[in-house]
Amino acid sequence: DLSDIVPKLKGSQLDFKVAFGGKENPFQINGVCVKLDGNRRQQSKNKVSSGIFDAILIDTKPYFITEKGLKEAPLENGGWELRWPQKSPYGILVCSFMVPTDLKRNEDTTLERGRFFMHHRIWSEETLESERERRRAIQSEASIALKERDEQVEKLVDEEESAFNKVVSYGKAAKSMSNFRSSGLEEARFTPLFDDQVLELVPRACILSTRGLIYKARSEKKREMEIAGQSRVDWLKDVR
Repeated sequence: DLSDIVPKLKGSQLDFKVAFGGKENPFQINGVCVKLDGNRRQQSKNKVSSGIFDAILIDTKPYFITEKGLKEAPLENGGWELRWPQKSPYGILVCSFMVPTDLKRNEDTTLERGRFFMHHRIWSEETLESERERRRAIQSEASIALKERDEQVEKLVDEEESAFNKVVSYGKAAKSMSNFRSSGLEEARFTPLFDDQVLELVPRACILSTRGLIYKARSEKKREMEIAGQSRVDWLKDVR
């Protein structure tokens, strides 16, 4: 129940490391430290959302690295929200902030201004264990499908196999790949299997994934979102 969890989340201090763009050359910002404040900015109209609260951007001076060294990344107008649809095994902690001006790392790399939303999944102790079991089962099924595909591919390249057998093997390999793609593995990978991949924000009731996705609105007027990068979070241990 959000009404039980939200009051216990207030005051939590979290340290985010964010990386925008692709994996090859990400635009990284460190020191995005926030405190989940209790000042409600926007009331929720349903039981799925907690409503939007202020997130205080603690003065730890977020920064990024340029060719000339460290450069401060001015962030502002932080906010947070807890969403947990009924009957869903997981919810989402959303922390957002505004980049008021374009940030330029070098001549070729610029992070354009805008509001960014970090989405990190949350579970209760019970639903996390259930989803872990589900992921293990899916991984097992996916592994079997890939093994079957590999066996059929070996027959395809075997010169001693007849043309008819190769046609049969091709069909079986295609079916195995179809089974793999429909196994649900991509979605299941969002469930962390190990305890060092989560933070227990509220004992037994709100367990947070340390890995998240960053979204950005396609435009200020539209609510359509696009993936802008990835984020990681830890407890904020040192507030300067």
